[in-house]
Amino acid sequence: MMLKRNSRRLRQDPYQQDRKQFMDNQNQAKQEFDNDFKEREQNLIKEYRTMMEEALRGVYDPSASVTSNITSGNNSKHNDCTLWSINKHID
Repeated sequence: MMLKRNSRRLRQDPYQQDRKQFMDNQNQAKQEFDNDFKEREQNLIKEYRTMMEEALRGVYDPSASVTSNITSGNNSKHNDCTLWSINKHID
């Protein structure tokens, strides 16, 4: 008897299908975002490991990332040290 009332109530709700579709779309978008994030995260980890290995071997040239840090204005204390380091190598 209770099941019959609930199913009747659900059939009478004209927006039930819209809500279900909306939630399905939300869940699908979240899943796609999570998958994309995991892929980007793995690529960044791989790139970081490669940079660390190259730095240990003396192959990696950090000047590209140093330049981007200087121009972006991030962490001015670090930039001052970096500029000093660059100038020291130039002299």
